[in-house]
Amino acid sequence: METAEKVNASPDAKETAVARPQRGAENSSGGTVSLGADDRLEGKLIIRSDLVVHGSIDGEVITTGDITVEAGAQVKARLECRNLSIRGRVEGDVTAQQRLRLAGSGSLQGNIRVAKLHVEDGATFNGSISMAGD
Repeated sequence: METAEKVNASPDAKETAVARPQRGAENSSGGTVSLGADDRLEGKLIIRSDLVVHGSIDGEVITTGDITVEAGAQVKARLECRNLSIRGRVEGDVTAQQRLRLAGSGSLQGNIRVAKLHVEDGATFNGSISMAGD
């Protein structure tokens, strides 16, 4: 599993997570970065890995991999990824190149741009949807 290091240039600078790939990563795009339940990211994160969020994000995330927002996670961010799975709460505009899955426990408030969309019973969505090909 990949780790994220916190980089802080000065006391006034926002913390930014920088992903460092480890050898033998399971995914050719760079492995998986996991944000724990007590972890919080503020700012912009650009990675080539999959991201699993159990904690909170406020800002922007761009990845060539997948993003999974687990139940209990709070995300207020613009998200750009390959596939997105939401079980927690997301506020912000979303671009998923392939597929977005909004689980029954999930909530999304924002605009979606996606090729394929799956919304389960019980999910909450407020926003607009733009469907685009792969």
